[in-house]
Amino acid sequence: MSSESVDEDNLHISNSGSNGQFLSKQSGNSGGLTWATPSATATALDDVATGDAASTLATSAGNITIDAQGNDTDIIFKGTDNTSDITMLTLDGSEAGKALFNGDVSVGTSLLTATIDYTDGDLAMTIADGGGVTFAQDVTMAALKTITLGDEGQVRFSDDLPAADDSATGIVYTMTALTGIAIGDLVHMDANGKLDEAHADATADMPAIGIALTANASGSDAEIDVLLHGIYKDTGAFDFTPGLAVYVSDGTEGLFTQTAPTSTGDFVQRVGVALTADTILFNPSVDVIEHA
Repeated sequence: MSSESVDEDNLHISNSGSNGQFLSKQSGNSGGLTWATPSATATALDDVATGDAASTLATSAGNITIDAQGNDTDIIFKGTDNTSDITMLTLDGSEAGKALFNGDVSVGTSLLTATIDYTDGDLAMTIADGGGVTFAQDVTMAALKTITLGDEGQVRFSDDLPAADDSATGIVYTMTALTGIAIGDLVHMDANGKLDEAHADATADMPAIGIALTANASGSDAEIDVLLHGIYKDTGAFDFTPGLAVYVSDGTEGLFTQTAPTSTGDFVQRVGVALTADTILFNPSVDVIEHA
């Protein structure tokens, strides 16, 4: 046998191998071969070429971590929608990983969140532990849509008394009013379907149906907000005895009184009850009594 060949009996391997190892020449003068483990050499992600078939990123144990290590860099998911390249999702590294979806988000079960904001960051609603929802802005229902309360459902106001002067808590409508209506005026509906100041000494000025929450000094008809039922506060005009009834005044148009009109031809209409010296529960009766 030549010096450059070796038979099985003379093949010297110094150790027992395992799966994944390879035979390597031993260093030094000992000669022979040894089973060795390949050195782990990672492939840079930017050296990975584009494939031409379906691909799977999988592991049988442990986590899969996608780490954009550059400062404030994003993780971007892209795809093709009807031949158009699109960005489907961006995880914004400069905004603590804020997810920016290009399209709708469909959730199969529950969506867990604490707040819902508009795209500019304005808070819209807060969801508390237990499911209670607090709206930070006005809530507008679309036309012909309803709010349905279940069994024993309630509409509840958190504070019984308005905090600001000339303000109200309750049911408010927007209606057309004649010019000359001031905030806090008692108003009635005239023969043309427009609001005007109520007055207990004229049948054409009765009955009162609301309290003006906005004024009309435009010189022509205009839309104003009107409290139809609720609690109204007026520190400048009211000086009432709590617990007593409040009526339409037969003196100045649009005012309230706690003295029922008694003059011949006057009308008596109870519109509420004083809760404090400057606050009334407005709940007008549509029954009007005329003094003969």
